[in-house]
Amino acid sequence: MDLLTADNGANTVSVQFNDGGAFRGAQQFGVSAGGGLTYCIVMGDVDGGLDLLTGNNGNTGTVSIRLNQLALAAAPGRATFSVFPDSAHGTATLTGAPPHAPLILLDALGRMPLSATADAGGTARLRLPEGLPAGVYLVRSGGAVRRLVVQ
Repeated sequence: MDLLTADNGANTVSVQFNDGGAFRGAQQFGVSAGGGLTYCIVMGDVDGGLDLLTGNNGNTGTVSIRLNQLALAAAPGRATFSVFPDSAHGTATLTGAPPHAPLILLDALGRMPLSATADAGGTARLRLPEGLPAGVYLVRSGGAVRRLVVQ
């Protein structure tokens, strides 16, 4: 999981990516606080992906929404990887991850039903837990994210 902080007074949110042992690569994203200050952060699904919502303080009492367009997943210097098949029954294969990189599978609520580690060649075979409900999941390695449909 990564670290998000509200930069109260600046109307920005800072994101530090977890590289498996330390938080690195701080990035700031502007949010519209409608005249107030950003004071809380929530991740949630507004349009089919994991989006960023902020509660704003002040006279406005507004909520700001930043839709995920993979901007958070495309941090500079982050390796990319592939997952196939993109519609899986029981197993999926991940290639192109950094060697020995930690990998996680996330459901729509941010729960982690599976974690694994890439081998020395950056490949991992993901054995999906028996009874895993069908749906759209995210496979994450470092700052890169790929969608996986489980049938």
